[in-house]
Amino acid sequence: MIPPKLPFADTCLTVPYYVAAYHALSEIGLVTQQDNVLIHDGASRLGQALLGLLASRGVTKIWTTAATGEESMWLSESLGLSEAAIIPENWFSFNSSASSQWKQKFSLMISEAEGGSSSLLMSYGKPDGRNVMSQADPTSANSTQPGNAQNS
Repeated sequence: MIPPKLPFADTCLTVPYYVAAYHALSEIGLVTQQDNVLIHDGASRLGQALLGLLASRGVTKIWTTAATGEESMWLSESLGLSEAAIIPENWFSFNSSASSQWKQKFSLMISEAEGGSSSLLMSYGKPDGRNVMSQADPTSANSTQPGNAQNS
């Protein structure tokens, strides 16, 4: 959730990301505690909001991607994610043998619509899985609209 000691101005900037995350998880993604969830770019503001809301809802099977080693370390140290739950983002940029273990694993995947690898990410969803695509900036128009939800 939003850190209690966050200054008011920063809280105001954070709220739209939590609203978008709630909408993506609850109204479009229909997340349950049994879901295997992949959050693409967990270090982004939206990714952090998604990860926080998932944890607060008792979802335990959560994975996220990280673009760099530093980002992976930050996710582990700051958000308390297991290193095993942080996947290098480049594994999903092309069909690599390293990413084959993740094929058809996830029941819910949330990624940014602008990401070039989002269509490839769909191959990692379960046959009855859900894929929610969101804009990186929830303050822009049409962010996380119902039309952006896709079954993979």
